[in-house]
Amino acid sequence: MESENIITGFEEHFRSLATFNNQTDIDSAYHNQVEDDIQSINRLVQRNNISNVTHIEITNAIRSINRGKSADFQGITIEHITHAGSEMETTLVTLLLNMYETTDAGYRIGNISVNSTACADDVALISEEPDQTQLLINMACDYAYMEGYQLQPTKSVVLHITNKKRKQGPVSTSFTMGQHEMPSVRSATHLGIIRTTSLKENMTANVEENIKKARRSAYSLLGGGFHGYNGLDVETMVHLYKIYVSPVLLYGLELILPTTSSLALIENFQKKLLKQILSLPTCVADITINILTGILPIEAQIHIRALGLFNNICNQHEESMEKSLARRQLTVKNNQSSSWFVAVKHMLRKYNLQEATWYLDNPVKKSLWTSNIKRTVHNHWSKSIVQLLPLYKGLDHLTTGNLEKGKIHPLFRINCHSAIDTTRLPVKLKLLTGSYILQSKRIKMYKDETDPKCLLCSKDDETVTHFILQCVQLQNIRNKILLETVDVLNSLGIQFNELLDSEKLQIILDITPVATSRKLSPASVAKVERLTRRLIYQLHIARYKIVCG
Repeated sequence: MESENIITGFEEHFRSLATFNNQTDIDSAYHNQVEDDIQSINRLVQRNNISNVTHIEITNAIRSINRGKSADFQGITIEHITHAGSEMETTLVTLLLNMYETTDAGYRIGNISVNSTACADDVALISEEPDQTQLLINMACDYAYMEGYQLQPTKSVVLHITNKKRKQGPVSTSFTMGQHEMPSVRSATHLGIIRTTSLKENMTANVEENIKKARRSAYSLLGGGFHGYNGLDVETMVHLYKIYVSPVLLYGLELILPTTSSLALIENFQKKLLKQILSLPTCVADITINILTGILPIEAQIHIRALGLFNNICNQHEESMEKSLARRQLTVKNNQSSSWFVAVKHMLRKYNLQEATWYLDNPVKKSLWTSNIKRTVHNHWSKSIVQLLPLYKGLDHLTTGNLEKGKIHPLFRINCHSAIDTTRLPVKLKLLTGSYILQSKRIKMYKDETDPKCLLCSKDDETVTHFILQCVQLQNIRNKILLETVDVLNSLGIQFNELLDSEKLQIILDITPVATSRKLSPASVAKVERLTRRLIYQLHIARYKIVCG
């Protein structure tokens, strides 16, 4: 009798809790939100064909319930159900099928739900229907309410995206989060990537923002010597660029995949900054920047990142949303589609790799994939850049072996990092890249200049060979340093005076290919490099003193 009274008491208690009463002191705003959820669910159920939960799903759910829990007031535990056999499971399935129905609120691509994307506390809800959108928002509010945290109203915004292909008109639906109406905006940031109302605006906004942030990162390093003239050595500055500036510049672009015009903006920023680091004029050939620094063009760097992301998707389990979406898009979409996965398919074909579907079926280990992709992309772009080399005059002595490996030019890795050596290097780089202004070059740049002869001796055309090896006005300065250089080279088995002028220039401008072929020690190479930098710098100073008088 006492147990029946207890049961009756609990029954009345829970009935009163489930019955709404205006006079009860409850959270009326939360109650209204729940009522809205119920109405939204009812509308969704009436409008869609809702599939029932399958027998297998419920059976698996029953078997996965935690065991070892306390019994209820009738002494029944979960073990009674799980060990009762198939007849009990059938009974429970029949009961649960009458209770559970599923709804697919939010946006879908084909039959794949993509109604939300999140990382930590940064969540984006996606839906085409206003009712479903409000339902998703309410679900987020409910969860926040139950877990005891508050969603930030000022950061929670609505972004109306218009699909031009479907000729959708402007949407003016408003949404609420609790008692607050969510502001409607034209752009919002999710996971550090700006989202706007169109794909084109997405691209433009993110590219401009990345350039702005990368410029700030570069400026923050200026105090530490991150500048061309009188700054750090080139190898250190290029390394700083790779680890501090480049990641900021490229952030998120593997998802957006900028088009040609946007790529040009980023590429121009990179080339301009690297030319300043190398103390080279803006007129120098762009490919020399890639060769000297070992840094690939922006497009190639984005391809490496995008292919890395694709490999991460390939290594997910088959039921994951990303991998399911990849299979669907690669199967349904044609080659002209703007789908991200189709763009990745074109990348794989560009670098003569396997088809995208093959990698989905045969995932590659991340470390192996990264090394293979970097090697393949570097080989492809290095060949393209080297093929352009003969089209530029003045690059005859510039070696390109480092580009294929993605490393900085070996000239910068010679142990000549003193302040004096660093100051002298820019003059050598200008001669090496054909950007040093000699008289033979001035006549091509200025209409008033018609005589290519040397302004110092007036005997021969002022070319690089004449300036470094032949001009009689610079003979005293040249012989003083060159004699010391010849002695060092003779001790290394290199008869400098017996070489052709082109071979002499190669040693003076860039000794690294000779050092590699003759297997010279780093100390010997550094000694020759210091002398040649000193030679070129002294010739440069003497020339300008005479010319500018």
